[in-house]
Amino acid sequence: MSDKYSKIDFNDFYFKFYYIVNNIIYEIHNNNETNKYLLNCNYNNINNTKDESIRLPLTICLGGGGFILYNYIFKNEKLIKSIELSSYDYDLSFSLKSSISKDYLMKFIKDVKLICSKSLEHFKYKNINNKNFEIYQINHPNRLHLRIDFNPYNNKNNLIHVLELSFWFNGKVSDNFTITDFNKTELFLYKYNDVYFYLLPLELLVKTMLYAIIDYFEKRNFNKCNKYIERIKFIKDINDIFMTKHNNNYNFCINRILSSYKNLIKRKYKIINDYPFILSKKFATIKNNGIIKCIYRDFRIHNHKELDNLIEKFINDCKDEKEYDYKDSDITIYNTDDESDF
Repeated sequence: MSDKYSKIDFNDFYFKFYYIVNNIIYEIHNNNETNKYLLNCNYNNINNTKDESIRLPLTICLGGGGFILYNYIFKNEKLIKSIELSSYDYDLSFSLKSSISKDYLMKFIKDVKLICSKSLEHFKYKNINNKNFEIYQINHPNRLHLRIDFNPYNNKNNLIHVLELSFWFNGKVSDNFTITDFNKTELFLYKYNDVYFYLLPLELLVKTMLYAIIDYFEKRNFNKCNKYIERIKFIKDINDIFMTKHNNNYNFCINRILSSYKNLIKRKYKIINDYPFILSKKFATIKNNGIIKCIYRDFRIHNHKELDNLIEKFINDCKDEKEYDYKDSDITIYNTDDESDF
């Protein structure tokens, strides 16, 4: 490792780099050659107690980057004292209008690359400058995709991914969302130290975490599973802190962020304590894929033999609980808009 970069405080670097991210977003939003091809949606400025909406090109920070931005908000609003980062990249998604032609598509991505290059020219952090970054275009059938990698050690094999820009086709916003998901749902805008955070409402960000957990569980990447599980647990801890600390001290911003916890996030927190999510913590300690494969096989055999009997036993046990008014003919359908009872 070069001595020149050996003392980089990556936590500090990561947030300083967000000023460049913020500038890239601003230029994309305000450049007539780019913004005319972007779909818009409503944002709620959660710094503003008037609860007013503004119309902007749809822009959201997904994945670990979105989660960390919420951490900065929790710190700024005095809920937590420090931030322990577990992600070092920002993943931004936009949605392109279907009217854009192939020729304009090429010009569009060229314009975005130019915006990124010019923004990086303004980045100065210790001995780091724009020469330490590389911009790549990656072709995907469902989106235009740019990524910016940080190369602190002048080693092509040791690049650090710091920014991803996805411009989705056909009304999509990500693998999990389309523009219609935001016809009635407002996104969040938060001003922090002269930059803006463009955020999914917390319940939707948690939803993407559940999708990611399932995906990584299928791939048997249990360390990744556990990282996302811990994030969902952290949101539960934040809600508990807020309910205790601000019981008699109303905070509009945090109340707006966490207002969906009881009805839309609480059940998701409970789900991560169920099978199969609880397996990932133990599986992450097993480094032999053959053993994991064997355990999977044994679990499936066990489930087929035992699960029906266990469920019948639990049904009978629950009949005796006073909180349930049980009748054999009753079929309870949970209201999917209210997840607080599950």
